[in-house]
Amino acid sequence: NDTLQLVFSTTKGLAAAAVALYVQQGLLDYSALVTKYWPEFGQNGKENTTVADILSHRAGLPDDVSPMEQYLNWTAMIHTL
Repeated sequence: NDTLQLVFSTTKGLAAAAVALYVQQGLLDYSALVTKYWPEFGQNGKENTTVADILSHRAGLPDDVSPMEQYLNWTAMIHTL
């Protein structure tokens, strides 16, 4: 009951399966620009980033050094990205 579990990468498999399902259903395209789905993302030099770039960690997004409390703030995290 008191065991702590790190969850840094435990959701990667589930996320990959969900993304693949969206691609299979035609709801998402690996080669599409992220801005097709999230227009606000295309700021500060990110306008040519593809979904594949995001999924393969090639998007060039900087590490975030926000305070831990900010990670729980959806609006703040969207703004940071």
